[in-house]
Amino acid sequence: MKSGIYTQGTDRPVVTERDFPTGLTYYLESPAFSPDGQRTAFTRRVRGGTTSIWIAPAVSGPAVRLASSDVSQGLPTWSPDGNWIAYLSTSGGKSTLLKARVGGSGGTQVLKENLFTGSAPRRSALGDWIAYGTAGEFGLLSPDGHTSKVPSKETWFSSEWSRDGEIIYGMRRIEGELVLFSINVRSGLERKLMTMGEAESRTSVGKPKFSLAPDGKTILFSRYKHRADIWLLEGFQQRLGLFEGQWREHVPD
Repeated sequence: MKSGIYTQGTDRPVVTERDFPTGLTYYLESPAFSPDGQRTAFTRRVRGGTTSIWIAPAVSGPAVRLASSDVSQGLPTWSPDGNWIAYLSTSGGKSTLLKARVGGSGGTQVLKENLFTGSAPRRSALGDWIAYGTAGEFGLLSPDGHTSKVPSKETWFSSEWSRDGEIIYGMRRIEGELVLFSINVRSGLERKLMTMGEAESRTSVGKPKFSLAPDGKTILFSRYKHRADIWLLEGFQQRLGLFEGQWREHVPD
């Protein structure tokens, strides 16, 4: 399997297998540009191992690991100054929200424990809050982990901040429908923006994700839809044609 992170248009690899010191890469995912656009953080899965977060130059170059751990790491989000990355560490069906200083100094800091894996953490553009999602709760944490608030007692699939850091948008399921909401962080006012059709969330692939355009007026989102049919094939032997003699003995009457 070919693994890599690519830029659009030029189609050149930013990160490939040769950029890692050890291990055989199974896949790379969840790339996130640093605020200055010079680096990218992403999740790497090694064959026979766990996932971990790595950082590489956006113009290509050797990748370095964010923080050592024997537990799976994923879903990185940068601080506005580019000095810290918050992420989820998952083990035994539960996740811990942590942050680590870029460059490896200072270790890691636990922000919130015992989360059932939900939506990816998202740092606001102002840097004052980190949004997280878990079963039956959508919350906000200060970067030091000392202050928290819970704007919604619902399970959110994903979330994105407005550029001014005052509004956070999220998707959740209501009576089988996928619905887009917004919450004013200061006032706590929640608004239902639109219904986006039937929700399909039985698999990890089907969990909807979205992105907010820079102007804050357009939402780009994905939906997983599938269908299945059962077909009845009649007259099978009569349609074998030239191959009938060869296959008849294998096809019962």
